[in-house]
Amino acid sequence: MTPLVFAADLLTRSWRLRGPELPPEPVVFCCWHRDLPAAFAAIRHRRPMALLSASEDGSRWAPLFEAAGWPVVRGSSSRLSSAARHLERHLERGGCAGMALDGPRGPAGVARPGTLWLARRSGRPAVLLSFSYGRALTLRTWDAMRVPLPMTEIEVGWSYL
Repeated sequence: MTPLVFAADLLTRSWRLRGPELPPEPVVFCCWHRDLPAAFAAIRHRRPMALLSASEDGSRWAPLFEAAGWPVVRGSSSRLSSAARHLERHLERGGCAGMALDGPRGPAGVARPGTLWLARRSGRPAVLLSFSYGRALTLRTWDAMRVPLPMTEIEVGWSYL
């Protein structure tokens, strides 16, 4: 484990998550791109197959997901077919999937079709995760990513799409 992955793992484990139990069945978890760090912490124990961008941004996230034992498939909304087949097979075998609802490039907060397509195709429900942060930094990125500070409380909510 690289020092950066170790530090990120330590940070995510320090957060105190609160909220209702997540659905026990295999689902397609999704969140807005800005909430990826909190979503990772909220569903890490479910080890979903994560759809990560084939871009450099996806390469930064892959080691953290893999260190947590998540299967990773690389792809994007413009080349979803191969990645979607991997996710669909994982769901058929009883696993969960995880992806950003607004895709790898946005626009931020605008749903892309991939999540609902995968949910319909696999027959599994799509679950949108939502977060309320005690203390978090908002980065100056296209998605205004929010990084919770160490030891902060995060209220986790969810709803079916």
